[in-house]
Amino acid sequence: MLTSTTQDTLRMLDSIKLGTARFRLIEKTAVGWLTSLGADETPIVESHFPVELRSMWPEIRATMVPLADAGPILDGDTRKDARAIRAALLGESAPSDEQKDEILVLVTPSEIRAIYLWLEVGHNTAWEVAVVSISGTQSRQDREAAGLAEQRIAVVGCGSLGSKVASMLARAGVRNFVLIDDDVFLPENLVRHELNWESVGVHKVDALAHHLKLLGATDVTVRRQQLGGQESGGSLDGVMSLLSQSSLIVEASANDVAFTYVSKIAERTEKPVIWGKIFGGGFGGEIARVRPGIEPTAEVARYRISRWCDAHDVPPPSSVANRYESGETDAPMIAYDADVSAIAAQVARMVIDTAVGRTPSAFESSAYMIGLRKEWIFVAAFDTWPVDLGGPLGVTEQVPLSEDKARAVALDLLQIVGNPHDRS
Repeated sequence: MLTSTTQDTLRMLDSIKLGTARFRLIEKTAVGWLTSLGADETPIVESHFPVELRSMWPEIRATMVPLADAGPILDGDTRKDARAIRAALLGESAPSDEQKDEILVLVTPSEIRAIYLWLEVGHNTAWEVAVVSISGTQSRQDREAAGLAEQRIAVVGCGSLGSKVASMLARAGVRNFVLIDDDVFLPENLVRHELNWESVGVHKVDALAHHLKLLGATDVTVRRQQLGGQESGGSLDGVMSLLSQSSLIVEASANDVAFTYVSKIAERTEKPVIWGKIFGGGFGGEIARVRPGIEPTAEVARYRISRWCDAHDVPPPSSVANRYESGETDAPMIAYDADVSAIAAQVARMVIDTAVGRTPSAFESSAYMIGLRKEWIFVAAFDTWPVDLGGPLGVTEQVPLSEDKARAVALDLLQIVGNPHDRS
């Protein structure tokens, strides 16, 4: 893989130069990238190429050879004689050190070629390697997406929904993330999660951070913590500080206590919050957002959604996550990965719409019930119900607390966050 910038550098060479390359074997295909050039090993840095991936690949010698002609043709018996090719081009049949393989980069007048030499004891084979030119600057994103790189998005809950939303945002152009979750990725998570077997046994936030960097993220802060768990006051203070410094908070924990924490910190620091929920069985989901001065707080919005359900004479559906946490895993409540992805996509779209400050917004309402099949209030697949959340909390409106712990959360937050107007 050669970018146009690297190709221009190679075409300026007037003598043979040593360097390094890294290769990764994927099934029966090896993919490589030049990493340094010259005796001083000057790094070849492609800013858009993830450092994490580059550091994972094994390193081999790369020798850059400028030629006045097209170079050797690899066919017949010549194809099997790597040492003869090396001797013809470099004057010696094998490297002076113990290198077992080498890549020759031939810079010809019309093209750049690559030949892989297998020089390990008992082997003497050469292969022509395809050189793939890639653009280092061309973007397939809308200009509007450039603003996403300036945002810092916090994702509370890195399970199936949170991992998918974060990945979609990274692909859209978000470069800075805060990830909060205390769970470890296990084999049973594979059916719905964005991660794969390579991440089994790793904390979800750490594995997801690595995954996001491979998608282009540059700054990912992680906290192995569950809001509302048994964390210390100091660690909770740190998480609250990270949330308050974020541009926007995505609540994907499916945990009522965590939701209350997020709502309180967002209210006091005037941050927008967006959340999603997958209904048990995967027949649909809920997405919603609250923005300071436009919608009510997240807690009030959730209460108004509950009242909306009452007004339509339907009970609020339970979420898939709540069902799993309670140990109830009967088949009718299982959601497929496609179900989660469908709702995650709408959450990500709402995040993008909010983060770039799209005017007018692509979302006429602040909350939606999205049907994926005929069930509950939905009369058909893709039946969507907008939910009017109204404006900010009225003076006389009261939101009932479902449990005493919610009050404790509010008290904790008051002690940790305090009154922002009292800060110097």
